[in-house]
Amino acid sequence: MQFHELNFYHLYNRTNNNELLFKEIENYRYFLQNFRTRFKNSFSVHAYCLMPTHFHFIIQVKTEKTKSLPHQVGIHLSSYTKAINKRYDRHGSLFQSHTKSKIIDKPEYLIQLITYIHQIQYEQSW
Repeated sequence: MQFHELNFYHLYNRTNNNELLFKEIENYRYFLQNFRTRFKNSFSVHAYCLMPTHFHFIIQVKTEKTKSLPHQVGIHLSSYTKAINKRYDRHGSLFQSHTKSKIIDKPEYLIQLITYIHQIQYEQSW
């Protein structure tokens, strides 16, 4: 995973064995609060969707200091996993694999992804 300043990316990951990533409403808040705190100076978030077993973020990198960002994403998810493990007396990895980041290099693709994420949120709210 590499990031470059001003580029847009689709960040996403899912849990092992379709385990719930967010078991309670507080889990969603905790995840977002930590993401916001950790990346407020690094990413602009244009859309996101937190689903019970996975997440999507459409971000734009707003810093030239990009070298440590992949590691920071890993730390964010690792700290969330540790909190969930402690809270629910579980052990081991929560996520299936490393977070994926796919560059969004065309405006049409950006619109398609944002539409997709909003569609998921709408369907999930029913």
